[in-house]
Amino acid sequence: MTEASTAKQASRGTWPQRLEEVASKHAGRDVRLVRGEFFTAPLTKLADFWTTREKLASERS
Repeated sequence: MTEASTAKQASRGTWPQRLEEVASKHAGRDVRLVRGEFFTAPLTKLADFWTTREKLASERS
């Protein structure tokens, strides 16, 4: 399964469990997401990650 298809599947209602699975796989350890303590945003391309992260962080402050 590709990252893009994983994101599509996650957006269909199986998240945050599916996000936890993918994050755990990539981190090499168990990852658990707590409702209200994480935020998501779509990425058009991977290069947008840091600017999107900063935008999400500034919206939380």
